[in-house]
Amino acid sequence: MIKISNKILSILFFCFYIVLLFYLLFFSNYRQNVHGVLAYNFIPILSIVKEMQHLFPLHVSALTGNLLGNIFAFIPFGLFITYWVKQPSLTLVLFSSVLLSIAIELLQLVFYIGVCDINDVILNGIGGGIGYFIMKVFRSLLLNR
Repeated sequence: MIKISNKILSILFFCFYIVLLFYLLFFSNYRQNVHGVLAYNFIPILSIVKEMQHLFPLHVSALTGNLLGNIFAFIPFGLFITYWVKQPSLTLVLFSSVLLSIAIELLQLVFYIGVCDINDVILNGIGGGIGYFIMKVFRSLLLNR
């Protein structure tokens, strides 16, 4: 039987996660259908507040899909970074999450796909931070056994 180390297995899962993330963000029908139009938002939080005012209570799923979708999309990233680094810090995970998110948003801006949105960067950073805390709690539970 082939024995695969946890490190190699985590790298394979990470590659799958990145491919899935890019598919969802750039190629699937799940994302916003904005093609060939320069769409951006560089004002933090304001559009989230406006969405809440205009969508609630009729289209809560659209609001939660955007907010929670961005957060949940980056929880695995925070988990992976925290798993791989010997002594991970929240700062490292947040920086890495925000950096990847900025790269994604810039690709959306350059290729006119989706909306380049500062709120996505903020929410993705929150997701990475949540992943960090989940992994820290998981590790402490395992160590206290």
